Amino acid sequence: MTPEIDLTTSFPPRINRDTIRAELGDRLISNPLEELILDEARLRGRTALVTGSTRGIGKATALLFGRLGMNVIVHGRDEDKGHEVAREIDSLGGEGIFVGGDLLLPDEAEKILADARSFGFGKIDIGVVNAGFIDDANAEDMTAEKWQAVSHGNLDMAWFTMQALAKHMIEQDYGENVPNIVYISSVSEFGNPGQANYSAAKAGGEAAAKAIARRLVLLKNNAAVGIVRPAGVRTEIITSLEEKEARVLEALQKRTFPVGRFFEPEEVAHGIAYMSTLKESGKVLTLA
Repeated sequence: MTPEIDLTTSFPPRINRDTIRAELGDRLISNPLEELILDEARLRGRTALVTGSTRGIGKATALLFGRLGMNVIVHGRDEDKGHEVAREIDSLGGEGIFVGGDLLLPDEAEKILADARSFGFGKIDIGVVNAGFIDDANAEDMTAEKWQAVSHGNLDMAWFTMQALAKHMIEQDYGENVPNIVYISSVSEFGNPGQANYSAAKAGGEAAAKAIARRLVLLKNNAAVGIVRPAGVRTEIITSLEEKEARVLEALQKRTFPVGRFFEPEEVAHGIAYMSTLKESGKVLTLA
């Protein structure tokens, strides 16, 4: 009798410290400020668009870019906060402008790039695709409205932005410099049972980023596309929670990920800056 052969691979049904590396890979960074050395000279003077940069990870990234002497296009839907972040970038030694826009609209990303160039920054060297939102529920309680809004919304925003950036970078002459697109994913892409909609969006976003990268390679374009995939981050979403709920999430982070805590937005921003210095596509930075 011919022995039965299992032709499948497997994914871990439970996510914990014992299985996390099988799901996310062996190279996990838990202390980005210490483990990732920035090539600051490669960033100084470059122009970056950071979507969703009026708060959280995006804001921390925009401010870090400002401290590094960069030109930063701040983006968001809150005009007052956007101009406030731009002024803070100016005070740190960079140059900031705010460009508003709703990236859920298909043509808005290209309009944002055009508006940014009208301020005199010229070509965009770095595009940080960060804008996103959540509306969580357990898998069995996920409504059609939550599913569609979050999965379609986050993925659409990421795709429209990456596509517009890729078109822009194909059309520009960067000489010996290499422009960068950095997609901000999440460890939730592995399939978080409380974030099925967000997980689907982030997994799809990673696939879209890879598709853009492979297209640019086929065109012999030297733009570098990378992915940053952090675990939980102490953004306004976390700090606004009730104390009991925040403690539960903190315990989950400690039990699941090597870092054993929430990352601070500034730590993730450091990882994004690091990825913005790379000169080749295909790199994924997992902060866990």
